[in-house]
Order: sequence, then structure tokens, then C-alpha cells
Amino acid sequence: MFTPERINDVRDKTGVFKNIRSKLRALKDAVKTRMKAKVYGKKGGHPPTVEFSGLTLSSPPKDVTKNARRPLHERSPNKEAATINEGITEPEADAKARRAKNRKLRVKARLSTELTSIKPLLQQHPASLEQATINYLKPLVASENVDSTVEDFQAWTDERSPPLQIEKQGEGSFGEVYRATYGEQSVILKLIPMRAQSGQGSRKHTTIQDALSEVQLLARMREVPGFVDFRSAQVVSGRLPKQFLAAWDKYKRGGEVVEAKNPNYLSTYPVNQLWLLIEMGDAGRDLDRYRPRNTLSPPKSNILSVQRSWDIFWQVARALAKGEIHAQFEHRDLHLGNICIKDRRAQADTEDLRLVSRYHPTPFKLDHTGLEVTIIDYTLARATLEENHVVFKDLSKEPLLFEGTGDIQFDIYRHMRDVVGTKFGWMQSRPMTNVMWLYFVMEQLLRRTAHLSQEAAYETDKETTVTAKMKAILVEVWETIDVHRKREWEVLSATELIGVGTTKGWFLTEDIMNH
Repeated sequence: MFTPERINDVRDKTGVFKNIRSKLRALKDAVKTRMKAKVYGKKGGHPPTVEFSGLTLSSPPKDVTKNARRPLHERSPNKEAATINEGITEPEADAKARRAKNRKLRVKARLSTELTSIKPLLQQHPASLEQATINYLKPLVASENVDSTVEDFQAWTDERSPPLQIEKQGEGSFGEVYRATYGEQSVILKLIPMRAQSGQGSRKHTTIQDALSEVQLLARMREVPGFVDFRSAQVVSGRLPKQFLAAWDKYKRGGEVVEAKNPNYLSTYPVNQLWLLIEMGDAGRDLDRYRPRNTLSPPKSNILSVQRSWDIFWQVARALAKGEIHAQFEHRDLHLGNICIKDRRAQADTEDLRLVSRYHPTPFKLDHTGLEVTIIDYTLARATLEENHVVFKDLSKEPLLFEGTGDIQFDIYRHMRDVVGTKFGWMQSRPMTNVMWLYFVMEQLLRRTAHLSQEAAYETDKETTVTAKMKAILVEVWETIDVHRKREWEVLSATELIGVGTTKGWFLTEDIMNH
């Protein structure tokens, strides 16, 4: 039976419930508004929370995809939650518990977001997905130099035995380079992200044709001494494996300049990213990072002895000359990062103080220091394959390459364009480009070559030391192939430069012929 007291009690409780329902409706509308926003345009943070006399009501966590890609300590607070909670106080213990709970909710939301991104791929029919991928990759995997299967990247890495120890070596516009060590052996893995057929990544990364051209060039030039030992190529699919991610993070923490985007983020590479994985012999450190061992130079410096500069330059020139003869090869991007050095023996460099004639030819050998020099990375190169098929990169489609300033390297690109791209086209064989890059290499080597000691700089009217004469020859070569001189070119190829050296008695002819 409803007494007046009972009726008043029901009215009071009904008012409270109506107040709660109205606040819940407002909160629900706010959540719906946020959920309609674009996934990658939203700001993350804590879910809105409202307290009613000890009762805590939390809205479902919003999609925090943007924040999920950032470390927890960098995530931005939720401004709306702060507004709703304004003026509400709570005990410190309860506040800590709520923040801990919200952190768990954000992690759960992040995992849910990534699974949501993967789910559409899993829902596709496996056979049709595989067939579409094979059709797209057919020009590449049909090559005799590329494995015909497409493997999962993480599975490929885990199946190596013994387990791979991965170390990042460098990066470029093409992708990244890693050293993989297993047991006592090591190889170089060049990792090239390939352009997707559609969707994310379909307007960037390396095209299938460019990837095929690089593999063809590697296979063509591996027979030539001084060129990288190409071993295999494999197409893999998926996110970057955990071993590579750890190496990437270590490389960045080590203070190296990193221009590539963080591969941990889904916005960088999708879950079905295609890669071309090229395995090559370990050629040592690139010349830009190379530090001589057991020399008279200061520790950890890149100062080279005269003998090392001599060996490096002439080994590069000899390799280019043999490449011109073998395949009309032009590198077209021979900066110091594309020249690798390996010490074959631990022996200190000493200046040669023997006296020789200043004016009469004194041929020197081309292997004073035991260095092994290798030319790598043929991304911009040009060569003729069997049956007169030419592989080249049309640099007229890369205008930004010619706009750099502040270094002679960018001048070399423009010199190439002036005498090759404008007059002949990038498909044509113009070995003069090799001479331009040899000038660049010599310029950089002379900057890094140690000054002669007082004993080595000794000379008379007729005699000088062996070390002093070797350095004088290097300077003479630099002046002979100077690209900045306004004159007709005297040397039009690396082969001609070797011929000039033989005629002038700079080095022993058998060191060229028998290598």
C-alpha cells in the first residue's frame, strides 16, 4: 500500500535516477561523436570518468590508434576527460588505481586496433590473395636470380640456423643494410621495401622493375674482381622481424643519423609489406665509416696513410675499368658509402723512406697494405646484359638528385646530367661518368691522407722518398681528371685512366692484368 511517506521516497529516488540517466546519455553522445572521427586524426588519452556519490561510471575507451603508435610517456592527455572531471576530487589511492586501470585500457585498445587492421587481410580468401601477389611479383620471382617462393619474413628469419645476429649498417633512399652473423660467418642483407600493388605503399618504395634491374646488375657484375659477391635474392612478406627491429633501435640509440621512419609503426609498413631481401658477401665497412687499424693515425680517426689511399684509389679504378670492359658498366653514384674496405691483415703502415728518382718513372705495386676494396650498391648504375639488353636508371625522373648543395658530391650529379642526360640520354653508355666519380673519390682520399713526416718529405734535386712520390702521383692524377677545369676531357673512361697510368709508369702492369 502506498503511503505518503512511501510516495515521497520513490519520488526522491526517481529524481536521482533521472539525473544519472541524463548524464549517461550526454556521455554516450560524446563517445559516439569521438568514434565517428577518423582513426588517425584522433587524440588519445584517458576515457571520460564521472563520479556519483561513490559510484564510478567510465565510458568505453576511445580508439587511440594515434597514441598507440607513441611511447606511453609521450601520449597526450584527453582534454575532454579533463573537462568532465573538472572540480571533482578523489582520494590519492583511488586516483592511482584509476590511472593504472586506464593504462591497461589503453594497451588493450592499442592491441585491439592492430588486430582490427589485420582482420581484413585474414578474411580474404588465402588462395586468391596468394594468386594476386604472385601475379604482381611474377616478373621478379620468375628471374633465375630470385627464389620463386614468397616467404613470411619472421618465419624466414627464425628458420635460419644457427640463429642470426643482426646489426644495422646503414640506410638510403632504397632501404636499409644489415649485417647478419651466424656462427663465425657473416653476410650482408640489403633490405628493399617494394611498392604495393594497391592501397598503403602503392605510391612509394621501389618498383618491381627497379628491384629486378638491381638483381640483374648484381648477378652480371659478381664475376668481376672488385664488385660485390652477390649470393641470392628472396621475396619476403610481413612486418620487420623482431631481430631487425632490435637492430634498428640499437642503431638509432648509438647516435647514428636516422632518416628512415620507425618501422615499428603500422603507418610506416603495413602487415603485408613486400620486401626484396638480397644476400651478399660481407665486404667490410664502407669508406665513410672505415677506421684504419694498426696505423700511425690517431685512434678512431679516418686519417689514411699514403699507402692506403694509393691502394684504395687504384683498386676502385681497376674495378671500374674491368666493369667497363665486361658490361659497359657505369656506377653513377660512387660516393664513399658505396666503397667498402676490409683489412685482410693486421699490419701497421710505415712510411717507405727509400729514395727514388723524382723525374724517371718508378712503377709501384697496387697492394701495399692488404686492403680489399669492393664497389657496392648499383641502384643508379647502367650496364649491358647479355643479348644487348641495357639496364639503367632514368635519372631525368629524379630531379631532386641534382638540387643538392654544400658538397662536391652534388656537383658530380650535375656534371653527369650536363654531359650525359642532356646530350645522350641515360640509357647510353658514357663511361666518362666513371672518371667523374674517380675524381670525387680522389678528392675525398686526399682530404683524409696523413701529412708526410719530416723524414718522408725529404727530397733533393734528383731524388725523393717512395712515400712522397706516391703522394705526388695521386695529386697528379687528381689534376688530370679534375671535372671543374673548362677544357676538353683528356680521359674519357676508367679504362683510359689505367692506360695513362701504365704509359707514365705509375704502377706495375702485371698488377692490372693478373688481378
